[in-house]
Amino acid sequence: MLKDKNGNQVGVYCENTGDKDAKVSDCTLTGFYITSRDGEGIVDIALPGDVRLGMTEAELLEKYGEPREKSEDTKTGILTYSWDDELFTRSLGIEFDKDSKEIISIMIDIWDY
Repeated sequence: MLKDKNGNQVGVYCENTGDKDAKVSDCTLTGFYITSRDGEGIVDIALPGDVRLGMTEAELLEKYGEPREKSEDTKTGILTYSWDDELFTRSLGIEFDKDSKEIISIMIDIWDY
């Protein structure tokens, strides 16, 4: 994970599928995330449909439709889209700031259990 002075982050998730300790470079990439806490992310990644940090929740819903799951706490909400059956092993999580309604985090997970 890389983090700048403003709290913005970019990170990856890796899985060691072997039975011995392994270097990260020998593990399987299973997901990544980008997060912007100040509206200016470390990287600018665009998903299909030009979905990116700073886009509004309404713009995302217009492009991707209703998510499979919605959750929220006092400051943020998360919309989860998945493309597997019921396990959420392949999913896209979009986190919004509840005040600005802008995307602050994009998380992609691909797990093979």
